[in-house]
Formats: sequence, structure tokens, C-alpha cells
Amino acid sequence: MSSAVTLSWLQARRLRLWVWCEGCSHSARLDVGPLIRRFGNYPVPRLRTQLYCSKCGGREVFVRPDWPRRGVVSRAHGLDVAAADTDLTPRPPHGKQKG
Repeated sequence: MSSAVTLSWLQARRLRLWVWCEGCSHSARLDVGPLIRRFGNYPVPRLRTQLYCSKCGGREVFVRPDWPRRGVVSRAHGLDVAAADTDLTPRPPHGKQKG
């Protein structure tokens, strides 16, 4: 049985909290220090009941650690790095040219 990730666990790893509003899709990365001062060593999954969207005021939010970005993980769908970093436009399959 595993225990829930807590705010102090995030702080020890220098991670922030990523919050996403299910109502309007607004997202934010929150520093953990102010959250610890307000809530103490709170379990991250339970924070969703304590937070709201700063854009629309919605209370239906999703929270998780803001894991470091590692760039493109897979090219299985034919995305090249430049497209993945900009507009996610797929490139033509190998050997085929646009035309």
C-alpha cells in the first residue's frame, strides 16, 4: 500500500504543483512553499478540494506534480522535433513528399 504524495515531498524534490481546470482548461504551475504555509504537509490528491480556478472560479480542478519536461518521448506517430515544439503538425510518412 502506497501513501499519497505530499507537499513536502514535492518541495524536497524541488517540484511545483500543476493545476488544471476541468471547466475552462486553464492551467497553472504553483510554487509549493506558499501552499505548505497555508495547508501544512497536505496530501497532493486532496488539494483539489481546496483550490479553485483563478480564471473562471471553477472548483473542478485536477492536480499533480509538475514533472520535468523531457522533450519528445516518442516519434511513433511521425512527429518531428520542430513540429512537436510548435504546432504539432505531423510530417509526411517516410519516403513521401508533400506536393
